[in-house]
Amino acid sequence: MTARPRILVTRKITDPAEARLEALFDARFNPKDRTYSGDELVALAEGRDGLLVAAGDPLKAKVIGALPYSVRIIATLS
Repeated sequence: MTARPRILVTRKITDPAEARLEALFDARFNPKDRTYSGDELVALAEGRDGLLVAAGDPLKAKVIGALPYSVRIIATLS
């Protein structure tokens, strides 16, 4: 059996959406809906396969370049 992909969800989303993501992924959520700094995003992304980000997240080229090699996809929530 293949392990579920590990994702980081950077903003608070609806409870039904969180439940769906939790069923499909090993998801790490941001329950306090605090905007992470670039350094925090890089640290929290360690060991994650993907990021689900939102407008306002500090995804400048420097941050994207510093992401761990485990991150294979960045998706936006809008």
